[in-house]
Parts: sequence; structure tokens; C-alpha cells
Amino acid sequence: MSRLSPVETSFDARALGLDVPVPFFVIQGREDHIAPFEVAQAYFAEVRAPKKAFLPIAGGHYACFTNPIEFVDALRRHVRPLTK
Repeated sequence: MSRLSPVETSFDARALGLDVPVPFFVIQGREDHIAPFEVAQAYFAEVRAPKKAFLPIAGGHYACFTNPIEFVDALRRHVRPLTK
């Protein structure tokens, strides 16, 4: 964990660019203490993509594992329609 913490605290996704040429979805745990909800929302607001959605679900940083039903539901409702 000590090797990962400096990376987590210094990573700035904005440095990768804010123009995303593909659909962009953030499925965010409301109680995430590693990537705080408000920080993720602020970043999401800056991203430009042809289609995007910020999808809050119950849970923390690993919400996709602790709340798989809501996570998969978000994928089905928002991502799957793009495959048709």
C-alpha cells in the first residue's frame, strides 16, 4: 500500500486531456474516500465527450464489487444501449 499511496494522491486525470472522443461514463460510489464523490463530479463536469453520464451508486471506492447489482444495472441502462 505504501507504494500505491503516492501515486493515488498525486495522479491528475486532467493531465491526460479533457477531450474524450468516445462515450465517457463514471460509475462512482457515493461514499468513496479514495476518489471523493465531489472531486469525481468536478472532474466529470470538465470532460468533453460525445456522450457522457455520471452515475452515482451506493458504496465506496470498490462499489462495483460491494454493490454489483447497482453497478451492472448502471451499465445496462447507460452503456449497453450504445452497443445496438
